[in-house]
Amino acid sequence: MPFLIQYCPEEVNSRPNCNGLPQGSTGPTTMNDSVRFTQDTVKFNVGGKLYEVSLSSIERNPESMLARLTSDMWNDDPSKPIFIDRDGDIFAHVLNYLRYGSIELPSCIPKSMFERELDYYGVSFEEKIIEHSSSLGTMKFIKQRIRNAELHHDMLLIAANCYHQYMAGCTTTHVRNDGEINLKHNPHYYKENTAMSILNGYLEQFYGLRAFRLKKVFPSDLDFDLRVCELCYETEAEPGKVVR
Repeated sequence: MPFLIQYCPEEVNSRPNCNGLPQGSTGPTTMNDSVRFTQDTVKFNVGGKLYEVSLSSIERNPESMLARLTSDMWNDDPSKPIFIDRDGDIFAHVLNYLRYGSIELPSCIPKSMFERELDYYGVSFEEKIIEHSSSLGTMKFIKQRIRNAELHHDMLLIAANCYHQYMAGCTTTHVRNDGEINLKHNPHYYKENTAMSILNGYLEQFYGLRAFRLKKVFPSDLDFDLRVCELCYETEAEPGKVVR
């Protein structure tokens, strides 16, 4: 009489192989493979703030206190954050310094305080690569942007005025900041070479014109006279012939 044998695939696969592991499992190829994926990062609790950092960032400064802490304490309990009783907010900037090798601090963190924290953590630094953003520097940047915007605003208005005067038959345009064209500044306020370059850029782009500053024997601080003419182009077929 034939025998009928039934078996469950799950039970067979759960039987250990010669390595003491379930069937189909090869296990770690080396002794360190079993913990390799848990040792890529390290956790810190700094003043109550939690951080998880790549070990590669910490190991860039092997002589630092952070590197010593990770090497001495790592194998005990990798899941437990290493507590450090320091300022947690500044520690975020310390980590950025370790990542990038330089940093620009916000105005709310004094440079001396940040350097003190680096010294505590045993991180070497150079003063020239620690920059400090300030409200004064930000204000200078904003003022420069405003001046540049005002320059383009005024030159675009002058370009439009030159075009209207030229279409009315006037080849000379007299510009005066008397409220007629609503300039931000008198044209003399700007550097002449820069202003003329921007003005001609707008004249060429929108009207096909070009302007030249007229010099007077007795110039006035209020007068700014321009000679306006059409652009001339040379044809490719006849290089020497000028066509309007």
